[in-house]
Amino acid sequence: MDLRELRPDSLREHVAVAGAVEIFHGSIDENVHLHRPHISALDVRESLAAVGLLDELLKQPEGLNTTLQTSGSPLSSSQAARLMLARAMVGRPRLLLVDGTLDSLADETVSHVLANLTNDKAPWTLLITTGRGRVMQACDRVIAVGRSWRRSRRSRVRRKIDSAV
Repeated sequence: MDLRELRPDSLREHVAVAGAVEIFHGSIDENVHLHRPHISALDVRESLAAVGLLDELLKQPEGLNTTLQTSGSPLSSSQAARLMLARAMVGRPRLLLVDGTLDSLADETVSHVLANLTNDKAPWTLLITTGRGRVMQACDRVIAVGRSWRRSRRSRVRRKIDSAV
């Protein structure tokens, strides 16, 4: 298949990226489903629960109808990062790219999110970019890119990288 022949809308249907925080002025619900007609309210709630965010957001005065500013307000930086993960996950893409999003999250949150990202029933192939050893340990394969790899990483992660290359 020649990737240049793919229509952008078709590509967006099959590939999702959770990277830098990009919040649109609108409700929390709108920021997750992005007016994609195939995504239901239940899908939005399930994706928010998968990233440990649903209960927190339902405590907002207007729940999932709370209006977000482009700065992400009233969300914390952790909540905004997890909202990006929920947005990427909700469409159940075939390829899910998580670009550094997990690196800023607390350990307990990362464990919860990773369990859902790597669930055997997940419909996607998962590609994660990270500098965090805990995240690498949860991956089936780790590939080190460049020479910036620090020697201070745990030997267990290092062995995993060496065996994958």
